Amino acid sequence: MRKPKSPKVPGQLRKVIAANVGLMAQVEFRASRNVPLALAMAARVAKSTVQRIMAGEVGADLETLEKVAAALGLIPYQLFIPKLDVKNPQVAHGAMPGESKAYQGARLKAT
Repeated sequence: MRKPKSPKVPGQLRKVIAANVGLMAQVEFRASRNVPLALAMAARVAKSTVQRIMAGEVGADLETLEKVAAALGLIPYQLFIPKLDVKNPQVAHGAMPGESKAYQGARLKAT
C-alpha cells in the first residue's frame, strides 16, 4: 500500500520566487497581451507551469527555475532575493562566472 503524499507546505521561498517571477515577467514582457504565455515560450516550459510558479502554487525544480531566470535575463539565484529590484536586480558580485554580463544586460533593459 502506498503512503499518501504529504500536503504541500506553503513556504516563504515559494512566495519570494512567485513575486519575483511575476514582477520581472511584467517588465520583461510588458508588450505581450499574455505575459505568462510569453514567458513560457521564452523559457520553453509549459504555460501552466509558469502560471503555477507565478501563483506560488508549486515549487519548481532547478532546471525550470534556470530556464525561467534566463528568459527573464536573470541569474537563477536572483529569483531567491526577497523584494528584488526589477530596475536594478541585486547581485552578489563574483558569485558566478558571467554575472557581470548578465547584470549589465539587466540594467540596460530596465532603462
